[in-house]
Amino acid sequence: MEPVSIQNKFGSYTLSITTANNIITYKRKLILNKGSYSKEDYEKFRNFYLSVKKHDNSKIVFNSKT
Repeated sequence: MEPVSIQNKFGSYTLSITTANNIITYKRKLILNKGSYSKEDYEKFRNFYLSVKKHDNSKIVFNSKT
């Protein structure tokens, strides 16, 4: 899976999954910025949240080598 990075005025989100020596490393970081936003920004915030949710719900598939 390719690393994910989303940044906008609402916050930032990064996700990466790496493997090395039979070890899987899952790194996730979500920062929500404080603030008051107009009702016109609601849809942009909702899209940011839905994008974070989509990546958080992604699956990892394990395949046996034997």
